This record gives sequence, C-alpha cells and structure tokens, in this order.
Amino acid sequence: MRYYQLVIICLLLLILLFGRFLITPQTIIGTIGGDLFIDNNWPQAKIYSTYPFSNRAELLLNVGSRDGAEEMMPVTIDGELLIGQIIKVFDNYSVARTVFDPDWELSVRVGIQQIDALLEGGATPRLTMVAKNKEFMEGQVVYSASKDFRYGTPLGTVEKIEDSPTAVFREAELSVPYNFNDLREVTVGR
Repeated sequence: MRYYQLVIICLLLLILLFGRFLITPQTIIGTIGGDLFIDNNWPQAKIYSTYPFSNRAELLLNVGSRDGAEEMMPVTIDGELLIGQIIKVFDNYSVARTVFDPDWELSVRVGIQQIDALLEGGATPRLTMVAKNKEFMEGQVVYSASKDFRYGTPLGTVEKIEDSPTAVFREAELSVPYNFNDLREVTVGR
C-alpha cells in the first residue's frame, strides 16, 4: 500500500471515530477525486412530504417531464452524493427509488484499491460479494461503478464488516452521511 493511501485511510478512520458529524458529501467526494465528480448545473428538486408515512425506498420529487426529468436519471445530494435514481416520470413530478429500496442493486467499488462489491438496497443498505483477499476496512468510501451513473459518485462509507469463516465473501453495511428524514431537496440529472 502506498504511503498516501495509508494516510487517507487513517484520516478517514479518525474522522469516523472522532468526528462523525464532520462527514459531509464534500468530505467524501474530496477523498476520491475532488471536482472531477461535481456538476453544479444539475436542477434542484424539492421532495414532497409523505409524513407521517415514511417510505425511505422512494422519493416524490417536484420535477417532471416538463422540467426535463427522465427515467434513469441519478438523484444526488448537491450533485455529489448518490442517493437514488428516477424510475417514473409524470408531467409535474417524478418518483425516485433510493438506496433504501430492497429491490435496488448496484455495482460499486470501495476505497482507493477499487474493491468490487454489490450494493443491495434495503432498510440498511449492504455491501455484498466482497472478496476475502482484499483490504476491506470500515470507513472506506463506497462509490458507483455502474454504467448507469457517473463513475466514482460516492454513496457513503463501509461500516460493520461481517467476515464469517464459512462464508465465501465478506459483507458490510453502507453508512450514509445524512439523515433521510431531514432531506428536503435533491439534485437530479446526468
């Protein structure tokens, strides 16, 4: 492992251990490429309230076909942190599934070593099919590696690794640096 990789991993671990509240989309994006993955020209969308019924698997957005929304468009926080994808578009609004949708699967990579994993959505999104021979640690950044999204768009970090001696692969939880219930606005676009 190169020295700078070790330094970045150590910094991420320190932030996770001593300043969890400091992890923001800007912190995560800076660790894997800086401005390469930021596009501030994407349109902002307000999230319709479904209170008191909380369905974290879907978001109802106030942008529709009249606003240029299309199916399969990514949904992000500030154009930097991938949280979902538009699945239905109407004239004045659209529906987006999120990483909390149990039917959503996404090819991702983890950390500077670009470890392959499969993100499985759900109440607690999980990273699965992680090879046991890879350096897989808590705090590493998880980012998109699917052709459906901009390569390298972060989703969160690795948390609670499970490594059973009888299992073929390792698994972990995806930790997201936001409170879903506090989201009021997202960015949509390519």
